[in-house]
Amino acid sequence: MKNLVAIDIGSQCVKVLDIRGSGDRKVVKNCAIRGITENGVRVTEEQVTRAIQDIVSRMDGVSSQAVTAVSGKSVIVRNVDFPNQSKTDILRQIREEENKYIPVNLKDYFYDISIFDVPLPERKTLHGVIAAAKKETVVNQVKMINNAGLSTALVDINSLALINLYAALAELSKTEGTVTALVDIGASSTHVGIIIKGASIFSREIGIGSNMISFSICEKLNCDFDSAEKMKHAGMESVNEYAMPVVLKLVKELTMSFNFFEAESGVNVERIFFAGGGALLKGFTETISRSLEIPSEIMSPLSFFHNEAKDGGDMLKEASPAFAVCAGLALRHLD
Repeated sequence: MKNLVAIDIGSQCVKVLDIRGSGDRKVVKNCAIRGITENGVRVTEEQVTRAIQDIVSRMDGVSSQAVTAVSGKSVIVRNVDFPNQSKTDILRQIREEENKYIPVNLKDYFYDISIFDVPLPERKTLHGVIAAAKKETVVNQVKMINNAGLSTALVDINSLALINLYAALAELSKTEGTVTALVDIGASSTHVGIIIKGASIFSREIGIGSNMISFSICEKLNCDFDSAEKMKHAGMESVNEYAMPVVLKLVKELTMSFNFFEAESGVNVERIFFAGGGALLKGFTETISRSLEIPSEIMSPLSFFHNEAKDGGDMLKEASPAFAVCAGLALRHLD
């Protein structure tokens, strides 16, 4: 595809990037971010469809081809050492011995594999990942997009789109060999993936998101969710009393993840890349990084795109970490 619309439907917002071109000339023509919650709860699928439809209707010359990604509990990503066989043979073996790789009924899932190793004759195994998503989740997301007047060309997985973005950033900065944790902080959950030389080595979903801070503020101050959100976005200093318990819980879970990875692999996490809407909260990622004593930075997905968005261009610069999945989708699927 030369032009596409990348759509990231989260638990709190829908993000849309209209991206055109290929090679070194990829251009963001339009962008938008729209809340899809009422008092902290996501609206109906029909309302999400209307939000996407309204966003796209305001974009001139936008492609009808959309790419999207799914995430959450309905998604499984596992690192696996496959036998040194062709992809066709490996997929056949997975069908025949499904519980060997992921403990689910594969009839209920769409799944695929990616192989990271070169299949040299002397190798006994090939390192890769198996990714699976519940058919119901995929079908529902495609339905929301298609009902908005678009055609869903591809469905990816959030964490894999982020890995693709990170691999491109690492190549650009010549840091491919650094052991890096990608921490995508969403509204309802946080995904952590650990990457070495562009390959996913560890992946985990943590049921802690930035909305927990808002709900804590609501409970303590007896205010509505929108008021709590405004207080939260004012910065950590103003809500430190309510945010720190959430930060400490997340730090504990990240520490457990890193310790497990380090015990299994024998190497330490050297750097953290933050992405997602939670990375926009003033002081949030800095507090996490200091607690973990690991240097960090926030992903800059715009490094690969020329920003020519007439509407929302300034917002895109300010909120770029929230568009990390969209950017990863574009890099993965634009020719």
